[in-house]
Amino acid sequence: MVLALAVISCPFYLGIVDLRLMTEVLYFALFACSLNLITGFGGLLSFGHAAYFGTGAYVTALSLLHIEGLGLLPAILLGGLSAALIGAFFSIFLIRVSGTYYAMLTLAFNQLLFAVALKWRDVTGGDDGLGSFPKPNLEIPLLGSIDMLDTANFYWFTLAVVGLMLYLAWHLLRTPLGVSIILLRENEERANFLGHRTSVTRFYLFTIAAFLAGVAGSMFALFQEFVSTGAIDGLRSVDAILMMVIGGVGHFFGPMLGALFMVFVGDWLMRITQAWEFYIGAFFVAMVLFSRGGLIVPVLYGWHYLTLPLQRARLRRAES
Repeated sequence: MVLALAVISCPFYLGIVDLRLMTEVLYFALFACSLNLITGFGGLLSFGHAAYFGTGAYVTALSLLHIEGLGLLPAILLGGLSAALIGAFFSIFLIRVSGTYYAMLTLAFNQLLFAVALKWRDVTGGDDGLGSFPKPNLEIPLLGSIDMLDTANFYWFTLAVVGLMLYLAWHLLRTPLGVSIILLRENEERANFLGHRTSVTRFYLFTIAAFLAGVAGSMFALFQEFVSTGAIDGLRSVDAILMMVIGGVGHFFGPMLGALFMVFVGDWLMRITQAWEFYIGAFFVAMVLFSRGGLIVPVLYGWHYLTLPLQRARLRRAES
């Protein structure tokens, strides 16, 4: 509860720069969590997750440029749905392979969309990117219009959108489909033996994860007010992998912690050294070698020990 209040009240105690960084943390957390659904819970490593992030970003930007009067929420929904369609199409091929072939195919699909974004200059702007698209206000019936150019307003809006998407992802893992997704990771052959249609589960998993990544990309485009090939290249996929692994693969809240680390520590390192990527990479290697559970593990242990007296008090009251 205290943490939730601290996140909600960020605009009241953070400066403009730190508040913008917190907004980046939110949509990158959603991006990393969408990859965690596939890798951490489904057991399938994807090297091309930026394909969906970039699709959502480009479609939102193009929609706002070419559809007059398009609202903020429809623009985000178009970005998410377009990414979901791409994910559904790619899944037709991805469900047929596994292991190294699966990972390489995801990378190939990512590079295919990157080439389209780079070469189709008349639509995407090529390496010059897309900018100067409108950023609509949020229209709420009975409450009026909310200015999205205001940094605090956009932060709260991003928090609401990302919070809703993360809740849907959390709820998904507690449904029968979520159980099937986890069975993919544990033992796909046994899942088939138990009657789970793993190919169908994979299809839904890829489509849902692509939708979440597309929404994250849409928020990225709206926040940056600019989209270029950097939103869809392989390095963006690497960002998601770094956030997921540093935060904790297979832990629902791990990628959120990884996004917080990558954005704030990355920004701090960029201010003090040009070799900031080296230090991020070295930390990533250290995490893989010595703490595969990610940063979330010491956080969970610390939380356990902090709340242990409260848990014991509750137990004594229950026994009495």
